[in-house]
Amino acid sequence: MLDLNLLESLSALTGIFLLYPETHYVFRCLPFSRYKKKEPEILVDAPYRLDPGRDLPLLVMIKDAHRYPVELKRLFVKLSGHASERTFEFSFNEIIKIPQWHKVVTIPVDDAFRGHVMRADCEITYAIGGALKKAYNDNFEGLSHSALTVFCADEKLPEIKGWMTGDVHYHSSYTDDQVEFGAPLDAAAAMADAVGLSFFAATDHSYDLDDRTDNFLENDPALPKWRAQQEEIHAWNARRQRCVIIPGEEVSCANMAGRNVHALVLGHPQFLPGSGDSAEKWFHTDAELSVADLARRAPEALVIAAHPQDRASWLEKFFIRRGRWTDDDARTAGVHGLQILNGLDNEAFADGLRQWVRLLLKGERRFICAGNDAHGNFNRYRQVRIPMFRLEERDRHQQFGFARTAVFLGSEECTCSNILKALREGRSQITTGPLIDWHVTGEETSALAGGTARGRFLKIHLKARSNPEAGSIQSLKLWSGEIYDRESLLKEYYYNKIYDCEEINLYNISSKKYLRCEVRTDKGFFAYSNPIWIEPIE
Repeated sequence: MLDLNLLESLSALTGIFLLYPETHYVFRCLPFSRYKKKEPEILVDAPYRLDPGRDLPLLVMIKDAHRYPVELKRLFVKLSGHASERTFEFSFNEIIKIPQWHKVVTIPVDDAFRGHVMRADCEITYAIGGALKKAYNDNFEGLSHSALTVFCADEKLPEIKGWMTGDVHYHSSYTDDQVEFGAPLDAAAAMADAVGLSFFAATDHSYDLDDRTDNFLENDPALPKWRAQQEEIHAWNARRQRCVIIPGEEVSCANMAGRNVHALVLGHPQFLPGSGDSAEKWFHTDAELSVADLARRAPEALVIAAHPQDRASWLEKFFIRRGRWTDDDARTAGVHGLQILNGLDNEAFADGLRQWVRLLLKGERRFICAGNDAHGNFNRYRQVRIPMFRLEERDRHQQFGFARTAVFLGSEECTCSNILKALREGRSQITTGPLIDWHVTGEETSALAGGTARGRFLKIHLKARSNPEAGSIQSLKLWSGEIYDRESLLKEYYYNKIYDCEEINLYNISSKKYLRCEVRTDKGFFAYSNPIWIEPIE
């Protein structure tokens, strides 16, 4: 009898997060699957929240129709919530025979839904071989098919002039392999605009970007997928759309112990290979590049340790040699930052935060950033749980745009190059809702986050902002780190039912240090600033 616990552990070999499940792949040695159907994957997705003034975008996606052609008849949508109900119908009557098809439809949202959670029940009518069928929200075997839930905001998430928010870790439809696939870039851009993002980074797996366009198990040295991804992103940004897409790649590379870790490489004009933990070839687990090799190959790009403290299972460690970023790995010349927040406020985030502080105390100027590692996954997390046996779904998990990186652009235009420059300089913070705005003034120079203030007498100006959706501000903390010594809590403030706070502190400084701050709300949302470096003068 098969041990399902063992099979569940084996599912870890296919990756850290598996979303939009690929249900047609079967092992050659065991051509069996409980969830495989003789029809394409069909799903509807929606943003987890909706900014005021935005129509509701719904992504309709059909995958593998070249194997199982389908006639898409119609989409019937019922919106309900807060004693309101509306229905909408979209007719398609289109025969689909291509590997991946999608369309984004938009629905106007009444003011009655604003400030409340709205349910979207989506009924898809389609025909296969003349047989008429219906699916509700998706056609995945064993999932709930329950309504998508969207919070219709009556105000935007907290904003401060000059700050723009985005998601630095997203997988598009160019990530496509044995167990997962993402959503197209234009659909992600529509969702980004709906949830209030100004930018996101397309960081598809290096071991997917070198595949043939018609076979994810075979590589193509001409790199048609990588080239197509780059061309699509550059064409999108050239049209100056509301949301900027940063070209990137998630590269599997070797840490100093020879184990596979992931790095986000943003803004690099050449493909970087990395297949050590792809599981495309069993027991071929050597990475093409080490962390140091990667940094040397991409000197002009932004190199970021992806989810550096996510834990690998023992099976991942054994079969695909997966490991974690050590402090020495993160100190490698050419590594600029750490994506410590990967969609969840969990132990890996806490460990990543402690690792970052250790680096700061050694004088290493590394910024932190946040993303969600979403593969589509705009509203609901749907994944392969046990290969060939079980799928699973979760609400409010790894949602695109939830964990955000905010960059300070001031009066600069929101472009790819300006965003990357702000990240490189540490003019950024991580947030799940509230925002921090602060600066330090010294006698000689002043500084924003990422900069250096010089002086002996410092004026520290702290501001934080939240709103009812993110929760009232509960605490504001200012931390001070003595280089090559330790970090201590310099000041903390506690509040009750306020959404804006401002504090001014005066300090006499005699040694090199850094300052950083953090804010938390009564709903558990938070923001962490990048540091301001302090250098005393005589």
